[in-house]
Amino acid sequence: MITTDPEKPVVYEDSATTMKLHVRLPNADKASQGKRSELGGVTFDNFDDSTSTVLPKTDGSLQIATVIESSEAPNEYEYTVTSKSGGEMVLERDGSVSILDENGEWEAGVARPWAKDANGNEIPTEYRIDGDKLIQHVAFDNDTDFPVVANPWLGYNLISKTSWAMDLWQYSPTLKVYPTSFGRYHAGLAARWAAWSETLSKTTRKGWPNPDTTSMKNQFLCHFDVVRLRAPNKEYWGLDSRLPNRGYWGHVKKNCN
Repeated sequence: MITTDPEKPVVYEDSATTMKLHVRLPNADKASQGKRSELGGVTFDNFDDSTSTVLPKTDGSLQIATVIESSEAPNEYEYTVTSKSGGEMVLERDGSVSILDENGEWEAGVARPWAKDANGNEIPTEYRIDGDKLIQHVAFDNDTDFPVVANPWLGYNLISKTSWAMDLWQYSPTLKVYPTSFGRYHAGLAARWAAWSETLSKTTRKGWPNPDTTSMKNQFLCHFDVVRLRAPNKEYWGLDSRLPNRGYWGHVKKNCN
């Protein structure tokens, strides 16, 4: 739920699970009343040469586009993120953030940070965590071409759907796994296991092989770790039910199949 009241947090939740986050935007106590954006979200003027636009995405994820107008704007933007489950945020090695529930299980995440200047050039940026505060530092300077756009991207849905194919090749039936846009971009270690669990939960068993095998799991992890980065726009990841298990690294050497 996106409110136009800047002092009320954005409520981000999954109606099918207990996942529920409250996200308080930067400078919320001073920002203007929100206005509907042409992009479909809500824009808040922070009165510091920056704006924040909350944009819901079709895959269930949520982007918060911060537009930095000049070098007079802050170079850090603080988001207060609280989870209904009482979990915590963890900074991953790739710069993304995993939001874990009270049992340490992945329930949502924030994709790797990015920021770009007016010409589309990347501006160095990173997250740090201070309790329930997610802080994005954007390293612009007086020579930067403004405006700069920085984009925290939250999501909980990693896999859109799965479907079976009977006769793709000798190792079929093949399970086609379709990642969401957010799932293609998020790379936290905890997320890969959550994505595998989500794949299993969205796969029909009736009349088809059991997908929960060591071989198919290793094929999936290989696709998540390797193919997702090498070919981010690949339509689906194919997991072959009759392919012998090569071990994780064996599948990596064989391009995940």
